[in-house]
Amino acid sequence: QGSYALARDRSGIHRPYTRAFPRNTEIDLALTFAATGAPGPIVERIAPDGAAITLRQHVSLVALPDAGYRPRPMDPRVGYFGIRFHDFAQPIQRPLEQQWIARHRLVRGPDGRIANPIVYYVDPGIPEPIRSATMQGVKWWEEAFDRAGLPGGFRVEWLPAGADPMDVRYNVVQWENRNERGWSIGGSLSDPRTGEILKAMARMDSHRARTDYNLYAGLVGADASPADTAFVLARVRQVSAHEVGHTLGLGHNYIASQYGRGSVMDYPPPRVTLDARGNVDLSAAYAVGPAPYDVWAIRWGYTPFPAATEADSLRAIVQEGLAKGYLYLSDADARPDGAADPRVALWDDGATETEYFERLLRVRAVAMGRFGERAVRPGDPIALLQERFAPVYFMH
Repeated sequence: QGSYALARDRSGIHRPYTRAFPRNTEIDLALTFAATGAPGPIVERIAPDGAAITLRQHVSLVALPDAGYRPRPMDPRVGYFGIRFHDFAQPIQRPLEQQWIARHRLVRGPDGRIANPIVYYVDPGIPEPIRSATMQGVKWWEEAFDRAGLPGGFRVEWLPAGADPMDVRYNVVQWENRNERGWSIGGSLSDPRTGEILKAMARMDSHRARTDYNLYAGLVGADASPADTAFVLARVRQVSAHEVGHTLGLGHNYIASQYGRGSVMDYPPPRVTLDARGNVDLSAAYAVGPAPYDVWAIRWGYTPFPAATEADSLRAIVQEGLAKGYLYLSDADARPDGAADPRVALWDDGATETEYFERLLRVRAVAMGRFGERAVRPGDPIALLQERFAPVYFMH
């Protein structure tokens, strides 16, 4: 709404975030748009003065890598992001559209060991105990690479003092403060010619821990205890691993709940059950460590093979995983407006949706029957009850 044009005299380089590094230059712009007529009503509601609004645009100029990387063709049975392009030299029996996966470069040295480990750096400014839980969650990928036959292929460290997160040489896990519910995001910069990931950036939402605490308080009560902290930190570990999984090239896998907590790339609700006395049990709320699908996907996507044997080796890995029941279905398979698969659901925790829903109904009946003032602490506003009832009802 409204008509706006760039006001060049009120726009320019934003110097605090304009910097140069050995392999990348970062340019930050402050762009002010002024109304050419009546201000737009929506803009007036969010800007101090609807007559003008300043937006920031960030441009990254990144040096392209050498030609030593060999792209890996995508297989729809293993869930990787990637690049798409048309190859008009394909035989008529093959599709024009080709896809290569997004992944970091990994090379074996003459001794068979990984010569260029993938290193991620966690923001040391994250407050404790979230900081340690974040580090532990990211380290799940160290275990995944080790179990995939790539020991030492992935490593996690604290971001060194003086290092700049905008420097493309650092894969970073950062902390973003939010005053309400937001999203944690796993993203990356990649070579548009090959899909090779050049820099990874996982941005962790600070408010998620408070959302998780609301769920705990609504289910069990708001009295401070080691159990509520353990519940929240278990989720922090899981979501840290999930977002870093995206930065490694992995997409969501929403069918993994059908073969037991099969992947950290699923959307997991907490596993809430009732014990023998009918009380809410959160002892196994979130899984620990990389799941079987994750190890298999890393093995398929990251294992370096000689060019002559690569295709056969990759097919063998896929067949092995399928024989073990590892399936992959993602966002496109979960959309009701797309080619939705009835086996795919977000925020479920069971071999079938029916099994999970029946368990959820039993837990919800107990939790809602006991919900009340115990969900807030002395001195808290009673209005918090509404905020803490919602996650109990939806249970994710």
